[in-house]
Amino acid sequence: MVQDATASKLARALRSGQPALVAEWVPAAASDTDSLKRFAAALPPSLDAVVVAGNGVSALAYSILLAADGIEPVLTLSTSDRNREALLSDARGATLLGIKNALCLPGSDRSGETAASFDVDPTQLVQLLKSSDGPVSALLVGAEVYPQVRPLQLALIDARKKVAAGAGFLITQPVFDMAAFEEWMAAVREEGIAGHVPILAAAHALTSADEAIASQRRRRIPDEVIARLQGAADAAAEGFALCAELAARLMGVEGVRGLYIRSTGRAEEVAEIIRRAGLRSA
Repeated sequence: MVQDATASKLARALRSGQPALVAEWVPAAASDTDSLKRFAAALPPSLDAVVVAGNGVSALAYSILLAADGIEPVLTLSTSDRNREALLSDARGATLLGIKNALCLPGSDRSGETAASFDVDPTQLVQLLKSSDGPVSALLVGAEVYPQVRPLQLALIDARKKVAAGAGFLITQPVFDMAAFEEWMAAVREEGIAGHVPILAAAHALTSADEAIASQRRRRIPDEVIARLQGAADAAAEGFALCAELAARLMGVEGVRGLYIRSTGRAEEVAEIIRRAGLRSA
């Protein structure tokens, strides 16, 4: 296969036929460069890209630092944080500095803190980026989708809109309910979405039963997952084991083109999840 030297490493991985492997890094503080360097140095070579979460700090700045360390970043653009001009400004700055991937997200609800913007939603932002003049339109732009949402048709409408807007890949929210995920995947295969746009399934390492209970309804976490965490001597270790097990099962679902690993941010955990899931050598 002829490789496009101008395309991102992630874009090439998504076209390769091999599972694309993406991890997440969440800054712990506004100045977290030391932990970023440790994270980058310990990442497995099999990883294709790292999504840099904002977490109240500059995702653009940390994306630039990752790129300087030879790690391909995926810049997150949160629509609750900035208006469209500020988001476009970040995207233009990113392309000037060689960043080739972006992920459009709704952002967190920060009620009681600084007011959110909500000038555009993630679907509108995808369309805005892909219709822009200049190098911004060449970004590989992804968006988040929600397999756990019911009725199922609502989840499908959202996915269809993001694909129509120009999304080049879709990343799911963390999957815990395999039955619900497989139902959603069957529907997106039937509609041709999975064949048109690569889908990366997200696996998240829960750290406690309390975390699982707090997000049970929003993320559709089965009772048996919570029971397993509650019965474990080390809930964090059990949550990690569950994440690795789910990762392997997710990659066995027809139409899944890659894995998005949301661990606790430790690079050695990313490598171990890849190894346990039987994917590329970590």
